[in-house]
Amino acid sequence: MPDTRNIPAGTLVRRLWSSDRDAVVTLFRDLDPESRFDRFMGTVSEAAAAAYASHAVSAEGLVFGAFADGILRGVGELRPKGASAEAEIAFAVAPGHRGRGLGGALGARLAEA
Repeated sequence: MPDTRNIPAGTLVRRLWSSDRDAVVTLFRDLDPESRFDRFMGTVSEAAAAAYASHAVSAEGLVFGAFADGILRGVGELRPKGASAEAEIAFAVAPGHRGRGLGGALGARLAEA
């Protein structure tokens, strides 16, 4: 059972599935340039971020979403890194929702996974 002590009130963190694809694309498409830069560690266009997002839920690894008031506001990804036991994580949180604990809640859920 996930530790819910650090999840902001009204927030649901759950695994994302291919049925969530449109919400993920919308989140990534709506990221401002600074948020896209933070997520991809470089300059990425809105179109490139949306194209990435369209495959994110079906790619290898785990993807969790943070929903605030029923709307996807953050995504955390856990992706295998090569053939080793190593993995990398990445986060994207919608502008206006940063600094509210969504990234921390996603990180806790990814660490548990």
